[in-house]
Amino acid sequence: MNVTFKQLRAFVVLAREGSFVRAAERLHVTPPTLTAAIKTLEEAVDLRLFDRSTRSVLLTGHARSFLPVAERLLEDLDRALGDLHEKVSLHTGSVVVTGATSFLSYVLSPAVARLAIAHPGVRVRLNEAATEAARRSVLDGEADFGVTTLHEADPALDVMRLVSDRFGVLCCRDHALGKQASPLRLQDLASCTFVGLSKINGVQTIVDADRRFPEAARRPSYEVSDVPLLAPLIERGLGIALLPAMAARSIARRSLVFRQLAPNIQRHLYFITPRGRSLAPAAHALVEIMLDELARLPADPLVSVSRTSSSALRFDA
Repeated sequence: MNVTFKQLRAFVVLAREGSFVRAAERLHVTPPTLTAAIKTLEEAVDLRLFDRSTRSVLLTGHARSFLPVAERLLEDLDRALGDLHEKVSLHTGSVVVTGATSFLSYVLSPAVARLAIAHPGVRVRLNEAATEAARRSVLDGEADFGVTTLHEADPALDVMRLVSDRFGVLCCRDHALGKQASPLRLQDLASCTFVGLSKINGVQTIVDADRRFPEAARRPSYEVSDVPLLAPLIERGLGIALLPAMAARSIARRSLVFRQLAPNIQRHLYFITPRGRSLAPAAHALVEIMLDELARLPADPLVSVSRTSSSALRFDA
């Protein structure tokens, strides 16, 4: 059975109008064209749907019971097509982004503010997540894209490096290291107490993997789940923290100071999407603004931008 929505619409309009001439006018077709569509529909369902006379067109019993079903199908189709058009036109839509807290704060937040002005109907959700949680969220389709650290190649992902930032020390201004000029040497940290992040955090994974960092940094005396929780512990003199520059800036306070390190040890943040999957228009719009925000970042010895073009990305037409 091959029934088209065009035939269903012809059936519904003819049932409502009770006249081939009036129904054809509403559908913007000729009466013979409408007659042919109804005949094809009746042949497809192997039922007579209308009793015709010279003065009127009446539904048969079977057709009367089928009419509300056909009306509901057309309403659902019209609603679905309307929703699709709204998403494509960016009048509505939603974007979910997951990843590093520092990037969401430093780059994504101003990008979202600009998106809200350009496309006020688009809803955005930013989810802070450690590396593995961000990766899983993207692969499971819970997030449109992620910006996070990666510690190994993943064939399930399309990956593009966006930005890198240098590691340094975040400490109190009155700490001995806070009073020293940058850059600090790694041996300057040898006797320090450290406040660190949980093992699932991408920043801590980098610290743990780099043997140049002191053992005490890889086994911190105090451990928190995310970057914002470091500040109150450092302020109370419990220790210092090793952080990339953007992460340190995301929790900047007057009582704290960030000192860069020598040698130049960096964190790399990557834009990730499921391999081969296109971005929806709302996500596309946010990515374009995000890349423009990266391009606008002032020259900074601690932060280096790798990508400000979307030419290699996949987007829905």
